[in-house]
Amino acid sequence: MIICTVVVFLFNSVGYYIIWELNKSMIRQEMQAWLRDHSDQLTILTFHTPEALGTLRWVHDREFIYEDQLFDVLKVIKQDHKTIFFCKRDIKEEKLNEGYRRLANSKLNQQLLEHLFTVALCEPLLEPSQIPSDGFLFEPFTVHLPDVYIHPVNPPPKFFS
Repeated sequence: MIICTVVVFLFNSVGYYIIWELNKSMIRQEMQAWLRDHSDQLTILTFHTPEALGTLRWVHDREFIYEDQLFDVLKVIKQDHKTIFFCKRDIKEEKLNEGYRRLANSKLNQQLLEHLFTVALCEPLLEPSQIPSDGFLFEPFTVHLPDVYIHPVNPPPKFFS
């Protein structure tokens, strides 16, 4: 029963991640195709200082988050002291990421994980509140072993040099 629970839980956790990665890959390919075909419908973001560029959170070299919005970059132009990004907002991937974030933070998922650990791991014998503050006191342990004497082989072996 425990093994079945573990397998189902791991399949659900890993399965969602695999599907999420596949969806993310398909959305990126779709977005790249759109960017090639619709370069006239791009969002242009201009940053005049390096400090302003610091507000970008880069996902990878062609994708960043700016003001909680995800953008795919088609082209970057650096002129004088400003940087211009030609990009497209990626709403589909934002929704996909939000769904994955909600799944990861869902209370049901956390409860399943806690239940898995309580079933799979043994319950402690004592609760932490039941352990005495000065530790445990064990009774002295003594064992009386009988004397064992092994008689030597008669006559003892001779060694030649």
